[in-house]
Amino acid sequence: MVAAGLTVPLVGIVAAIAIPAYQDYLARSRVAQTLAATAALQPAVVAFVEAQGRCPGNGDPGFEPAEAYAGPGVAAIVFGESDARVCAIELLLQDDRHEEVDGHRLWLEYDVAGGDWRCSAEVEARYLPAPCRG
Repeated sequence: MVAAGLTVPLVGIVAAIAIPAYQDYLARSRVAQTLAATAALQPAVVAFVEAQGRCPGNGDPGFEPAEAYAGPGVAAIVFGESDARVCAIELLLQDDRHEEVDGHRLWLEYDVAGGDWRCSAEVEARYLPAPCRG
């Protein structure tokens, strides 16, 4: 009888720890999945810059309107030049189950001079894949 009396509080404690951790995992997974799905857009940006000498925008050849990119995890994708004067892909994240992520933005910025991509976001670092943290 004593063991059964300890089981219920123990299960409650484990659930109180495990459920929030699992929710964080799901939100992080959604952001990573969205980022991976947009990786194919990066070579298109680089090719456009090399051919046109400027950053692409939505509506340029090969780049659809922002809402046309809506899908799992993303409400819209905006192409253009960022305030830092680099080519940017801005993702508006959409995840109705995780308000920590839903409606926030994630940026992929292409440094034309250096040829590398950087990632930044409005969401907390714990929800971002490792390359976007920091």
